Amino acid sequence: MPTLFEPIVLARAVHFAATIALCGMALFRCAVGWPAQRRLLLARLTIMALAAAFVSGVVWCALVARDAGATLNDLAQTQFGVTMLMRGGLIALIAAMSARFFEAPGSRGDLVLAALGCALAGGLALTGHAGASDYTHALADAVHLIAAGAWLGALAPLAIVLGIKGGASADVVRRFSTLGIASVGALILTGAINAFYLAGGLPGLAGTPWGRLLCLKLALFAAMLCLAAVNRLYLTPRLEGSAPALRRNAFIEAGCGLAVIAIVALLGATPPGAHTQPDWPFAWRFDGAVLYADPGQTGAAWRCLLSFGASVGLLIAATFWRRARRTTLAAGVALLALATSDAPSLTAPAYPTTFRTSPERFSARTIAAGAGIFAAQC
Repeated sequence: MPTLFEPIVLARAVHFAATIALCGMALFRCAVGWPAQRRLLLARLTIMALAAAFVSGVVWCALVARDAGATLNDLAQTQFGVTMLMRGGLIALIAAMSARFFEAPGSRGDLVLAALGCALAGGLALTGHAGASDYTHALADAVHLIAAGAWLGALAPLAIVLGIKGGASADVVRRFSTLGIASVGALILTGAINAFYLAGGLPGLAGTPWGRLLCLKLALFAAMLCLAAVNRLYLTPRLEGSAPALRRNAFIEAGCGLAVIAIVALLGATPPGAHTQPDWPFAWRFDGAVLYADPGQTGAAWRCLLSFGASVGLLIAATFWRRARRTTLAAGVALLALATSDAPSLTAPAYPTTFRTSPERFSARTIAAGAGIFAAQC
C-alpha cells in the first residue's frame, strides 16, 4: 500500500488541492460574492493556486513516465497524458483570464471563470479509476469533484470574508449555505455511485486497504457535515455575534477537507476494493438469511432492523425539529440501543477468507484439480 510521503502521491495531493481551490474560488466569486477591497488578495491566491496546479501536474506526469519506463512523448499517447495536456491548456486559459479577479465581481467573465474552474476540477475524473471505467462512472466522479470544489474549495474564501469587517453579511452567508447544501447533496449521490463501482460491497470496505481509506474519508466527511450543521442551525441565525465562531469552523472544515484530499490522493494510487481479495477482519458477518430461514431468531432480527431505521429517522428529525428536539433525540437514542442489543441475531460466524473468491472459473478441469488437492490436504 502506498504512503502519503511517496513523491507521486504528494504530487497528486498538491494537484488535487490546487485544482479544488481554483474551482472553489471561482465559484465563490461567481455565486456568493467577494468584497471589493479584497480583490488583490483573491487575485494573489488564484495565481498561487495556478502555479501549484501547473508545477504539481508536471511533476506528476514526470513521475508516472518514470515509473512506466517511458518518456513524456510516450505518455502523451495515453489517455492520462492527453488529459494532463488538456488540463495544462485549461490552467493557461484561467491564468490568461486571472486579471478578471482584479475587477469588481458580477461580470460575465465570472461565469466563464467558474465554468473553466469546474472543467478543471471535473477533468480529474479521467486521471483516476473512473477514467478506466464506463461513462456513467466517469460522469459521476466528475460531478463529485466539481461538488468538492464548490464546497471544500470555497471554505477558505468564506473564512477570509468572515474575517473582513463588514464582509460577513447575511446575504453572503445565505448564498454560501445554499451552495454548500447543493454541493453536499451532489457529493452524497455521486459518492454512492463511485462506491458501487469501486468498493466491492461491505467485504471490500472492511477487508481491503482501499476500503479502509474510504471509511476514513467518510468519517472526516461526517465530521465536516456536523460542523456545517452547527453553522447553519445555530451560528448563522445569530450572525452578528457568531461571525468569529463561523470563521473558526470554516477553517476547521477546510483543514478536514485537506485531509480528505490527501486520502483521495492515496485512494487513486491504491487498487480498489472491488479488484482486491478481502481479508475479513471480524469473527462474525451479517447474515440476512436469518430474517426468513431461522424462525427462532426472526423476531429479534426484524426488531433490530425496524428499531435501527426508526432511530435514524428520529435522529434526523431531531436536527430540524426544534420544539420537541430533546424528546425526539431521547427516543432515537433509546431505539438505537434496542437495535444494538438485537444486532447479534443478524450475524453468523466468519473467517478472514469468508469473502474471498476463486481466481479460477468453474470448469471440469478446475473441479478435478480441486478434488485432488482436497483429498491430499483437507
